Amino acid sequence: MKLKRTLLIVVEIGVISVAPILLIGCNSRKESLAVAVSSESQTEPTLAARKQFLADYRHAHEKSDVDAAMRLVCLDHVTKDTIDALRQSLADDSRLPLKSVDIVPLEKNEHLEYTMRGVRYVPNLAPVGKLSIVLATGTDAVSTTTYLVGVKNGRYWIATSMKAP
Repeated sequence: MKLKRTLLIVVEIGVISVAPILLIGCNSRKESLAVAVSSESQTEPTLAARKQFLADYRHAHEKSDVDAAMRLVCLDHVTKDTIDALRQSLADDSRLPLKSVDIVPLEKNEHLEYTMRGVRYVPNLAPVGKLSIVLATGTDAVSTTTYLVGVKNGRYWIATSMKAP
């Protein structure tokens, strides 16, 4: 059985709202973050940078080290409430065994921004793909968490949402 639900967390003045969205696949629990686009300059990452990013995530997950996982997140223009929600999502995922992790391509014409309560949100890095995290939830059952991934200074980063400038 494959379990995948797409959810969005938007944090506004200390209130966390969860709403369905067709933006990215996220974890099967209540927490997840939508991420959307900024015009940060990119330097093309190397294959070694990709392998290192995936190894760093794998190591953080296997050690249940949320601080190490958070060091993979671009926090530019991100609120404390969004950081807290992302930390919780990463902590929740770290409780389940990791089956696989990879960077997968964005889907053609994928919608990468959203509006909630009249506020437009975009990714804090221009997405180049998605970090797909497959977790074992039981015999033959899996849950998938997906975060947008961007590149900054030749390095991969998990991107998160910010209010559009």
